[in-house]
Amino acid sequence: MECLCYSLSLLPQQAGSRQEEVWIDFFGILVPGAVLMFLHGEYLLGLLGMHSVPNDKVLYWSGFFVASLLLGHFLTGISVLLLNRAQEWSIGDVDRYYKEVEQEISLPVAKNRKAAFHRAYSFIRLNSTAGIAEIDRQVAEYKLFRALTIAFAIDFGFALAALDVRHIIVSALIVLLSWYRFASLICWTQQMTFEYYVLLSKTKRN
Repeated sequence: MECLCYSLSLLPQQAGSRQEEVWIDFFGILVPGAVLMFLHGEYLLGLLGMHSVPNDKVLYWSGFFVASLLLGHFLTGISVLLLNRAQEWSIGDVDRYYKEVEQEISLPVAKNRKAAFHRAYSFIRLNSTAGIAEIDRQVAEYKLFRALTIAFAIDFGFALAALDVRHIIVSALIVLLSWYRFASLICWTQQMTFEYYVLLSKTKRN
């Protein structure tokens, strides 16, 4: 009975956390698409035979919103394919935190930091609403910069095609900064996840 009451008491917290996670994910998809639409929307719409500035402003902003959302989904998918190995990069102390949990986390596949991160993430989701909410915010942020890296890489391609030296330099710098921010965030997220895992595991054993 006490377990049931405790589980019911967590439902409002879990619902609120889930709603916040949905909104964060939504903007993480929308923003990269909107950036690409802002930079090259006229060209992209032209490929579809559409006008970028219709007379009806409501129609224009509605179209901009929908196009940004669709592009954001594509950018997110491409970024997963192209930048998936980023979970094996090492920035900061993430490898030290992984070594601390390496022997404690059992996996049905060959053990590596990426697989251990996902197992630790699942453990925290099951055992700590507050912990997973904090980690999810970090996950959403690195997903945002992962997609932005691809969006700015596409802009870099446009700059190269136009042979615009200033545009090439600025775009290259933005790509590098976005990539480094993404790599730093994913390592920090893994480090935080491993730390939560250790602390929660010790608490449950006690």
